[in-house]
Amino acid sequence: MNQTPASHSPLKRRSSRSRLLRRGIGALAVALVALALPAAASAQADDCPNANLRALNNSTHLPDCRAYEMVTSPYKEGFGAFSQTYSDNGAYSYFSVGNFAGNPYGSNAGNQYVATRSSKGWTTISHSPPGDQWVFPISQGAENGLSNDLGSSAWVMHPYAQPGAPDDIYVRRPDGEFSFIGPNPGAGLPTVQGRSADLSHLVVGGSVNLGPLPDNLYEYTDSAHEPAAIQVDNSGTPLAQIDVYCGKGMSEDGRVILFGFDYASDCNTRLWARVGAETTINLAASECTRTATDPGGLCNAPAPVRLGGSALDGSRVLFTTAQQLVDGDTDSSADLYACDIPPGPIAHTGLVNGCPHLRQVSGAADEADVQSVARVADDGSRVYFIARGVLADNQGANDQAALAGADNLYVWQQDGAHPAGHTTFMARLTAGDNLYETTPDGRYLLLRTSTPLVSSGASADTDSVADVYRYDAETETWLRLSTDSTGSGGNAELATLGGNAISGNYRPRVTMTADGRIVVFQTAEALAPADANSVSDVYAWQGGRVSLISADGGEDARITASGTDIFFKTGGHLTAADGDTNPDVYDARVGGGFDLREPAPCEGEGCLGQPSSPPGLATVGSGGSGGQGAARPRFTLRATTAAQRRALAATGRVSLAVTASAPGIVSARATATIAGKRVSVARGRRVVASAGTVQLRLTLSKKARAQLAAKRRLTVRVVVRHSKVARARSMTLSVKGGRS
Repeated sequence: MNQTPASHSPLKRRSSRSRLLRRGIGALAVALVALALPAAASAQADDCPNANLRALNNSTHLPDCRAYEMVTSPYKEGFGAFSQTYSDNGAYSYFSVGNFAGNPYGSNAGNQYVATRSSKGWTTISHSPPGDQWVFPISQGAENGLSNDLGSSAWVMHPYAQPGAPDDIYVRRPDGEFSFIGPNPGAGLPTVQGRSADLSHLVVGGSVNLGPLPDNLYEYTDSAHEPAAIQVDNSGTPLAQIDVYCGKGMSEDGRVILFGFDYASDCNTRLWARVGAETTINLAASECTRTATDPGGLCNAPAPVRLGGSALDGSRVLFTTAQQLVDGDTDSSADLYACDIPPGPIAHTGLVNGCPHLRQVSGAADEADVQSVARVADDGSRVYFIARGVLADNQGANDQAALAGADNLYVWQQDGAHPAGHTTFMARLTAGDNLYETTPDGRYLLLRTSTPLVSSGASADTDSVADVYRYDAETETWLRLSTDSTGSGGNAELATLGGNAISGNYRPRVTMTADGRIVVFQTAEALAPADANSVSDVYAWQGGRVSLISADGGEDARITASGTDIFFKTGGHLTAADGDTNPDVYDARVGGGFDLREPAPCEGEGCLGQPSSPPGLATVGSGGSGGQGAARPRFTLRATTAAQRRALAATGRVSLAVTASAPGIVSARATATIAGKRVSVARGRRVVASAGTVQLRLTLSKKARAQLAAKRRLTVRVVVRHSKVARARSMTLSVKGGRS
């Protein structure tokens, strides 16, 4: 639930001043103690097996024998990296404007990269198709198109040599090959709206008519190259001529596909499931049979249906509606329902099946007034939701009971003790509260709130600034996590997450381990003595202890299900491999760390030594002639002269001398900072027929020449690559002058 935060009250301001005073006194005490102790006593012995690597990678303050590892490539053509998603098997996906990692002809607007970990370090590969071979939208390759293990990705594109050709569906396999999956089902640009865990099933839609059935969603599978319409009844006839695309995604195995549609634009009038590509289910088909003479009155008219969530395997789908779908529902407010879908084939019961097993989760209480579904356990056994009705009589946080008209947070859970399900009141939510993810079994839920939920004990909340809490559905208790060693603290910021219905994206579970044992969050407040800055940092809570994770600012905190990896983004220089201040993704890994000593600095106009992968990593060549023991191809880049730089300033053109020991393709890309942004200002490409020296011509863009004319100075960074050489060469040209 995301609501507009309330403005700071005088109480908040007094609390903040009090906290600053406490922090100042605490810092002074620490300083005095440090002065009184011998220098040797201020450092504790590091008993970790990776102690040397922790020291080498500035990681001795990290808990659990963690050490920093730089995940993203240190050489990104001067551009930063933007976090996307990760797996728990040593893989991380990110986005960058730079063209690197073996793909010099990617998109200038951004490319998809995946970093994988080995014993020697993190190695980045490009998932984006080569831009000199394929044309693809820049929005492709996001989480909707990635397999769970990040080894494969789905793409909508057409060959570069065929301008105007339809954009068909392809999948990049782990070996780097692009496999044709199926043709574009109509005119216009389709988009991947859902996928199975391994990309064997894809849901594709778009913004224009996709025939042969107008305005439909289509399913692609590995076993068939022709798309199958999804929004059809049991006979294959379109359900309706719809005006909008309302794809909701699919189960992890691809068996259950959820979708909704209406004749307006909010995708909430109907909710359907297509199961096994054979059976269509109206999930919210009414089973109410009351008549006008019944004490509850006649069943009411159809009402909008909103998807709330689902089990990962599609076996349970949660949704809300004000329509009375069962006889026990007699009020006109919205209720929470669950439709259970059995495994195996489902026999047709007419043109459209009703729900095989429908239940009213919010109970038969009058005016439940369910507002939304917050989170759903992976198997659907626990559901967190918000309702303004009184649905349980127990006491929750602060010994309060549910209040009619308030945003009451509930959990419904089904287990051996409650085979029909049981609802428990948890807390009253207020403006600014944010619900985050649950553990896979739904036992633990994270909440960020400025309302104190714990009033006594070691983690008592005594101020009105935002804190991070964890709820335990088994013990029905709240625990405040954003504390320091004295039990104070707060003002924590969790990464913003989405809903967790079935979708093409990963489950939005990024700040808590699968067992709820470790939680990561972000705050600008110094909750650990090692936090000496005033910017937002990443912290980890574990077993009542809060530890600093990012030592030089951090955001986008994410933790793997096992807790082995804590990923975060920072512009700080945390390891020797990081040679700039552009944003990079780091991993604070248990037992981690690499011996990647910083290479000798590269200076001057003729700098030739910038590698395209981190130093110390094994580099595999891209092929070529020659058997075992043959000399590896190499090339050099000659430094420019003062005359060449003057000519570049006057004409916008320069020729670079490249000497190669083997045939191949030599390419160059030049970038510069213009209006505060790093942009591409020149490109060049030359085929090298045989060993020798070739001239590679670059011409500055109009924007670069205008900048040079206006500022009389331009710094251009040029990166040159050879198609058969792993290491790139680069130089920096300081151009002065230019035509007015």
